[in-house]
Amino acid sequence: PTFRAPAFEVKAAFGEMNVPILKDTPFFHDLSLSGAVRFADYKGSTGSVFAWNVGGNWAPVEDIRFRAKYSKAVRAPNLSELYSTLGQNFATVNDPCSLRNIAGGTATREANCRADGVPATYDYVYIQSLEILSGGNQSLREESSKSLNLGVVVQPRFVPGLSLSVDYYSIKVDDVIT
Repeated sequence: PTFRAPAFEVKAAFGEMNVPILKDTPFFHDLSLSGAVRFADYKGSTGSVFAWNVGGNWAPVEDIRFRAKYSKAVRAPNLSELYSTLGQNFATVNDPCSLRNIAGGTATREANCRADGVPATYDYVYIQSLEILSGGNQSLREESSKSLNLGVVVQPRFVPGLSLSVDYYSIKVDDVIT
């Protein structure tokens, strides 16, 4: 089918800052804090959203820098996710209570299957796919994430051009659009 999405509009404002705290003092070659905020207003079900981050850098000496950042990000559904025409599709299904699948779930999957009356010897395998409709959903809302990033950068002056970076990150996404 022809894809005819309606007019789409986003209004946004963004601001960021970097605040130097200390520079070229003992144990503080550089110390700075940073922050940013973004407000966006999407036409449709997403509406208004905020994204932000706060962070800092500390370089006790010129050769090494530690950095940290905590942030919240958002992703609005795209036009295809919102407005694609529904169409026929097929899905394969694996029964979670089937003997071959029961160990792949949560710690309570087997107890839940037994509580529903599924026998311990049940091992059904679907031999055909199931017909489904797939396409856009105009009720979709934004997905959001929170992330923590920690890192260290080593650039020893006695080895010109060498830069080593080690980073840790943890990202949790809520309300994933799939």
